[in-house]
Amino acid sequence: FSPGAPPNAYRTVAVANAQRRPNTADVILLKRGETYASLPSLSISGASVTARAIVAAYGNGARPRFQNTSVFSGPVRYVIYADLHIVGGPGDTAGVNITPNSSGEISHILFENLFLTRHS
Repeated sequence: FSPGAPPNAYRTVAVANAQRRPNTADVILLKRGETYASLPSLSISGASVTARAIVAAYGNGARPRFQNTSVFSGPVRYVIYADLHIVGGPGDTAGVNITPNSSGEISHILFENLFLTRHS
């Protein structure tokens, strides 16, 4: 992504995630109605409270669905996750676990309009 340039579309979440710049207000928009193996790198960070990274949905239909995803591990800062369906991993009793790892903090995360379900 270059400011002022048109946005890029990528075929997979992994490719889009690889283009992300650390500690910037990058935006990853995921097509509604699609199912993905996991969320884009759960150690994503934005620049600040006013320049958050965003992982959200676009288009019409059901929220993008992420299978077997439950652990957010640090460092994760200044991120908005919006309009997503997250399915917890096998054995989880809750939809999402947030656990700091040895590399850092988890702070300033906004979860908005998520649909969280257990693995079935």
